[in-house]
Amino acid sequence: MYPLSSDEQPEVPNHHRIFAAAAELEAAYTAGEEFTKGQPLSEAMVLLTLTAVDDIVDDLIEAWRTGPTRPSHLPPGYQPIAPFPGIDDLKRAMLVMVTREDRAERGLPPERTPDE
Repeated sequence: MYPLSSDEQPEVPNHHRIFAAAAELEAAYTAGEEFTKGQPLSEAMVLLTLTAVDDIVDDLIEAWRTGPTRPSHLPPGYQPIAPFPGIDDLKRAMLVMVTREDRAERGLPPERTPDE
């Protein structure tokens, strides 16, 4: 299984890692591997999904934290300029992750363009 990465340009993009992990998880359940006997596949898939969401949230926060800053009298002496990521940012990031593989299969760019 591919480990998730917070690298800016990971060797294998995170959305490919998540889909590969889901396929491997389903294959393990189909093969009856020992670790699959303690939890139904549906629960394992939900946990995989929650892990993916958690990773996306961590990436959004890290991008905010390491983005442009301005001086501040509050510790640590600077504050990010951009507003803290909100639910719309999370939904946008999830939509890109989920649809990117399908768009690639159809020969489309990874994200929607305004004229689509």
